[in-house]
Amino acid sequence: MKLLKKLKIAFGMLKNAKLRSWLTIIGIVIAVASVTMILSFGEGINNEVQNKLGSSGIGIYSLTAGYSWSEEQIPQNTKITYQDYEFLQDVKFIDKVSREISMYSKANYFGEEYDLSVKGVDLENFEIFNEITITDGRILNEDDNGVILLSKDYINESFPEDFKPTIGDYIEFGSKQLLIVGIYDSNDFLGFSFTNGYVSFQDVKELKEEIAELEENYEEYDEYGNLKSDVYDSIMIKFNNLYSTKDAKEKLTKQLDKFRDSNPDSQNYNLGGKEDALGFINKIVDVVTWVLVGFASISIVVGSVGVANTMYTSVIEKTKEIGIMKAIGAKDSDIEHIFLLNSGLLGLAGGVIGVAIGLFFAIIAGIAIIYFSKIEGISLWSLISFKIIFGSLLFSILIGMVSGYFPAKNAAAQDPVVALRGE
Repeated sequence: MKLLKKLKIAFGMLKNAKLRSWLTIIGIVIAVASVTMILSFGEGINNEVQNKLGSSGIGIYSLTAGYSWSEEQIPQNTKITYQDYEFLQDVKFIDKVSREISMYSKANYFGEEYDLSVKGVDLENFEIFNEITITDGRILNEDDNGVILLSKDYINESFPEDFKPTIGDYIEFGSKQLLIVGIYDSNDFLGFSFTNGYVSFQDVKELKEEIAELEENYEEYDEYGNLKSDVYDSIMIKFNNLYSTKDAKEKLTKQLDKFRDSNPDSQNYNLGGKEDALGFINKIVDVVTWVLVGFASISIVVGSVGVANTMYTSVIEKTKEIGIMKAIGAKDSDIEHIFLLNSGLLGLAGGVIGVAIGLFFAIIAGIAIIYFSKIEGISLWSLISFKIIFGSLLFSILIGMVSGYFPAKNAAAQDPVVALRGE
């Protein structure tokens, strides 16, 4: 019997049992819709994180303080200092380094006080290490002193509508009058930043020294012998092309362990980059996605049982037809294929509807997240994956055919004489 003929008979069986077929299809729809929605949403988040990262930040790492104990359980010096900065400048596979120190204080703007958090950075490599887009004014230059870049979000959220700082205004921060030369948008791939503005490293260092000297019993050195003015929040590192980023990080880790007398099992520093953050986020999303798929598999089992039940019922109802087909020369394999195709069509019908419903709810969830989180730049198209659509349809067909396998075998094993007599 030709495949087209088998397919026609299988489709006729599906068409003639409309109510039972649709009740079975509903079970498959629920299963496929659940899996499609979860996988589409998970892959969409991973794609968006990847797009946000793009090619920026590749090969750029940050050295920050860690936490470590000696064998005598005494806390060790974990601060990032000028000695680390000097050491990193001499590493042959490092291209650029930049020191960073932050400061939080009250800022005075025309007699009104506002909270302000600034980051002081080495300006000669500013554009390499700081991903921002200037919306007004200009970027910081290498020889700038006493100037500031302010975040557009900070201005909009902190200042009244008719009293916002503009280019050319001054804002008082500590003992310094900082000239506003630029306003920027942050391109941070996670969508948030605790920094309200950027100034020169030297400006923040001088402000911190002034504040420290006003303290009672001021000591120039800390308990570990570090000159307080030479302790940094972090040092940014950009690798050159001598090694791959992974190899460069491994080599630098070994060198830092030796230089800082650090224990590899309990390092007194942290060395991390955007690739690490991306990998970590993707792992979390993958784990959550597959845990939810595991819960959704309950509906897959229910849908499979429904298909099997429908197919067994169909075999009983089609006893006479099976006997007639066998009596006129149909082979056991022909009967088996007809019932497998019938169950596969049930799965396909449920899959098409399930995929459409799953994508619909994935997009609705995406719209809700964009609305409530107010994160811009997320594309809903990333939730539509042809790989997942094709996989879900194939999966639904397999559900139908696997569930219908034993009923199909049962139909093929029917004795034509017994089948005709029973009818």
